[in-house]
Amino acid sequence: MLRNNFGGEFRSMTHFPRQGFTNEVGQVLDAVARGLGFTVVSRPVLETSPWQRQVRELPLAQPVYDTLYLVTRSDVELPKRYRQLLETFRQQRLNSLYGYSELPSLEEA
Repeated sequence: MLRNNFGGEFRSMTHFPRQGFTNEVGQVLDAVARGLGFTVVSRPVLETSPWQRQVRELPLAQPVYDTLYLVTRSDVELPKRYRQLLETFRQQRLNSLYGYSELPSLEEA
């Protein structure tokens, strides 16, 4: 992603000094807001972050789309709260991609 979008500036991740590590989004965006580095997050993460006014979003000339997979144990039913969350996420994703939250019918009226 960095090479495709910042080819003139980016060579390799080895050129970035690594001072620490966290995968907690709030801590990552806090560090970026303090000027300690950069990160890549999805737009929904940025839009719901309390740090969104302290950081800057850079548009990418070559957007990145990743496939998300839900993996669960086969012998356990997903709790209702998670099913609701996933359905809400699905509807928001369809709305952001296509402008609606339900798949269009292929049947003619």
